[in-house]
Amino acid sequence: MEGNKGMQNGSKPPERSKWLRRILWLFLSAAALMAAFVVKLMYDGGEFKSLKPHFAGTVRMIDGIIGAEDITIDHQKQVAYISADDRHSRMAGRTDALGAIYRLDLNDLSGNPQLMPREPDTPITPHGISLFKGTDGQDYLYVIDHFQGSHRILLYAINDGNQLMLVNTFQDAQFLISPNDIVAVDQQSFYFTNDHGSQGKLGRMFEDYLQLSRSNVVFCNQGQYSIAADGIAYANGINLSADGKRLYVASPMGKCVLEFQRDSATGRLTDRQVRNYGTGVDNIELDEHGNLWVGCHPKLLSFIRHAGDSSRPSPSQVLRVGQTSDQRLEAEAEEVYLDEGQQISASSVAAVSGRHLLIGPVFDKKILWCQLPE
Repeated sequence: MEGNKGMQNGSKPPERSKWLRRILWLFLSAAALMAAFVVKLMYDGGEFKSLKPHFAGTVRMIDGIIGAEDITIDHQKQVAYISADDRHSRMAGRTDALGAIYRLDLNDLSGNPQLMPREPDTPITPHGISLFKGTDGQDYLYVIDHFQGSHRILLYAINDGNQLMLVNTFQDAQFLISPNDIVAVDQQSFYFTNDHGSQGKLGRMFEDYLQLSRSNVVFCNQGQYSIAADGIAYANGINLSADGKRLYVASPMGKCVLEFQRDSATGRLTDRQVRNYGTGVDNIELDEHGNLWVGCHPKLLSFIRHAGDSSRPSPSQVLRVGQTSDQRLEAEAEEVYLDEGQQISASSVAAVSGRHLLIGPVFDKKILWCQLPE
């Protein structure tokens, strides 16, 4: 009798065993999902790419400028303006680590960038910049500034002594959420990108790692702000075509450049087109022929590691994007420069005029002044 009872009890698994099996199944399922997520993140971030460094021109390394994240060129005067900020030092808590704007004369091949004095001489931590030439011949420079975490846009006039004279300050906490880059329309109108839709660190982390499309493009006209385009994954570099009829926005998370038709009268953007170039596109500059030059991060996770530790290199890449016969961006981009991070790490901008190619990084303490092949 006791033996039969024992067999009956043994034929039915205890309730505890069922729960252990369920917990084990849930754990294994969660582990498999996490592994799949990590592999996808690494794939999307370009970690499995095989890089073959190359450049057909010559390179001159200019040391001393830290974090030259954005560069723009005055093609008429052959002068480059450089936005620089010592980000690693600021991230480490150094309050004396500030930024500056530099000027480089491209007519002097042996020259070095010169610090541009500012009036008033108040501290700035600059990010994206944009040059605008007024109808009266006056040159203006828009500068996105993050001094002490307070986002604003500064408009400077460049006087005959190459000093930056503050003309106007634009601030609006509702729209300047996380401004990254800017492109001028005129002295009172401009577009800028917010690279995140969230203001908090946790929200931004979720946007980055889940590749959420929550960033936008804002249009400011005579002090009035409006959302010109949204639903973008990390809206970064921005620029206008030479005729002002098209606007370009870089999405490094989307690995693409967005192209819009622009109404010159209202600033409204329509006909959104996506050009996928398979890399972490950053700032966009135009040469005198209207070609786009884009500084890129081919391995985004390497860039994140480099942001946390400057000793860990991040590859640098420069793309040239031409236009089709109907004035659209070409579907394929030409890779002009590629380096694994030894020559320069984390290239964010490539500015070209004639044979001059300037490459600037997010963190490195140098820029590259290259000469393109004839």
